[in-house]
Amino acid sequence: MNEQYLTSLPPGTTLRNLTRYETEGKYFHGWRVCISRRGYQFIRYVADSMHDGSPVESLRAAVAMRDAILADLATTENVGRCLRKWQRETKVKRPVKNPRRAMYMRRLRKRHKEEAAANAPETPETSEPQA
Repeated sequence: MNEQYLTSLPPGTTLRNLTRYETEGKYFHGWRVCISRRGYQFIRYVADSMHDGSPVESLRAAVAMRDAILADLATTENVGRCLRKWQRETKVKRPVKNPRRAMYMRRLRKRHKEEAAANAPETPETSEPQA
């Protein structure tokens, strides 16, 4: 299926690290760029809708993104730093914490703190400073 798009690319271009996704209905249509290095995965998606619905234009953008990631990996010794750079540039969303769990944890920490304060040995208070 991916071979039909090779005719629109310059000669010598491969579809390595690229996968075409076409789902039924109004879901995602586009390309997935996936590169693995030293236990890290660089996964980015290029949607056809961002390129006027053209799979050929989105393929060209995906190839350009793949080549840019590979060029950064070739010049950077620290793969983790390169991963963080690409996450910032493509604005990868962090997982949202469960607000109910966060509220539960805050109450639990508060309760533990109160219990620790209640069980702590009391120090005698003196009103006169000793000389």
